[in-house]
Amino acid sequence: VLFGILLFGISYGKGGDYVVSPIWMWTFLIVLALVLGFVGALIMEFIEVHDIKPLDKIKANQVVPVIYGIWTVFGLLLFGWASYKYYDKLFPPLASKHGKELDIMMGITMIVTTIAFVLTQLALAYLLYRYRGKEGRKAYYYHHNNKLEYTWTGVILVVMLILIGFGLHYWKRIMIDIPKKAPLEIEVVGQQFAWSIRYPGKDGKLGRYNFRLISPDNPLGLDFEDEAAKDDIVITAPEIHLPVNKQVVVHIRSKDVLHGFYAPHFRVNMYAVPGMPTKFKFTPVVTTKQMREKIGKKDFNYELACGQLCGAGHYNMRAVILVQDENEFGSWLGQQKSAYSQIKEAGKENLASVK
Repeated sequence: VLFGILLFGISYGKGGDYVVSPIWMWTFLIVLALVLGFVGALIMEFIEVHDIKPLDKIKANQVVPVIYGIWTVFGLLLFGWASYKYYDKLFPPLASKHGKELDIMMGITMIVTTIAFVLTQLALAYLLYRYRGKEGRKAYYYHHNNKLEYTWTGVILVVMLILIGFGLHYWKRIMIDIPKKAPLEIEVVGQQFAWSIRYPGKDGKLGRYNFRLISPDNPLGLDFEDEAAKDDIVITAPEIHLPVNKQVVVHIRSKDVLHGFYAPHFRVNMYAVPGMPTKFKFTPVVTTKQMREKIGKKDFNYELACGQLCGAGHYNMRAVILVQDENEFGSWLGQQKSAYSQIKEAGKENLASVK
């Protein structure tokens, strides 16, 4: 009961954000709990003093199923109301091409699981009441029924195969069917506690890297003996710039522990695993400016967050994803210096490759 009260103590704040209720609300809850406990103690004391035995007149086998049935109906109605009212809070506004398909798949899964949940809860309440204890009734031992086993197992198998089939289909399109020559390839590298982003230079190719080359001046370990690496641009977050309506292949790796590339508006979530590079593709379809106008928030930004608890500084693993039109993106990228040129300017070119 107290847990339920605490849930209702979470109020709906301005701008659609959930905020914890003021201190007076928590004070009220604590006082309410104390009052309920005190009243309960008084009632028990009164019953004991006056030798009242109301429990003798109550048969738990008759009361419990009724209470459970009422609670089940109330809980399902509350579940339905909350699902309807806050459904749009499950996912932030969509901003990627493949995201619509994932949302449809998630919707189908939610419908199937909700139907199963409601039916099983109602069945449980009904059976608890239907076969409640009665004087003189003896429990019947039901050993086995092959037809029943095959039926319910087969139904679940078919439903799961359909859901898994949808999942594998979309997974293949997003994670496996990656073109050899993508319009834009970038690399995102996680480390405690920041993201580094590498863009290709004018050649449009990401050069080789070697973890043995990692140093303070070459944080991603780029191998500058590879000509394709010499014009690569390395940016340390807080911003990742992407062009709108252009497919992006993101190569992900980690320098230390497990991180998670999580960008909810683009329906993207991929682990950054030490020693095991991963990749995926997606196409942003709404610029940051357009999304700000769409939702009416001038300070809105797409966010890249770390989806894994990666250490004490985990909260720093955040970056802003800025989606621009192609001209703005090209102009920004043209102003960036390559990592190799910065090393040369610093007079540390000898750190750039294996000797």
